[in-house]
Amino acid sequence: MQITVYDAEKHEKGVWWYILFAIIFVAVVAISLLYRNVVGVIVLFFLLGGYFYFSVRNNQVVAMRIADNALAV
Repeated sequence: MQITVYDAEKHEKGVWWYILFAIIFVAVVAISLLYRNVVGVIVLFFLLGGYFYFSVRNNQVVAMRIADNALAV
């Protein structure tokens, strides 16, 4: 039995996950700008940059196989 692990998760993030993430991010930025919260918008962009940095930096795909008496990585 072979298992593929994506960044310690058993699934890949699909297109809809990224679309939903972008919609929520743009909505939060728009609401922050509507209430003139410029510092909040800057912090959101720093958080977005950190998220992208760590998603690119830690992007690993590991194939694992479960044998009769061992786990082969």
